[in-house]
Amino acid sequence: MFLKATTTCKKYFVTTVFLKKERLSAIQKIISLVESIYKLQIGKFMYQYRPDLLPDSFNNMFLVTHQVHSYGTRSSEFFHLPQCRTNMRKFPISFQGPKFFNSLSSEILNATSTASFCCKLKAFLLS
Repeated sequence: MFLKATTTCKKYFVTTVFLKKERLSAIQKIISLVESIYKLQIGKFMYQYRPDLLPDSFNNMFLVTHQVHSYGTRSSEFFHLPQCRTNMRKFPISFQGPKFFNSLSSEILNATSTASFCCKLKAFLLS
């Protein structure tokens, strides 16, 4: 009787752990997909900001590094990251947008249209 109960408990435990790992794997895939969608939306927003394709209310939302200081640097064409004294200031689009956009390769940034930019960015994010 004890042996049968122990075997049943082991089978239940193994089945439960296996199902939890599958569920955890599925949840991790969903989270990864949501993060990719979030980054895609940030990238699209920042790409449209550069050639003034966004409404006028966004005109002065971001600064380019050469607008902050006059001397030339390697990153003079990148967006300037605002200083953050607290971690809470690192979550809005005003920080996340320039941070993500500056991290993209020049191949993606030099896309000729918004549609081609989105295709290249999707391929980058899903790889």
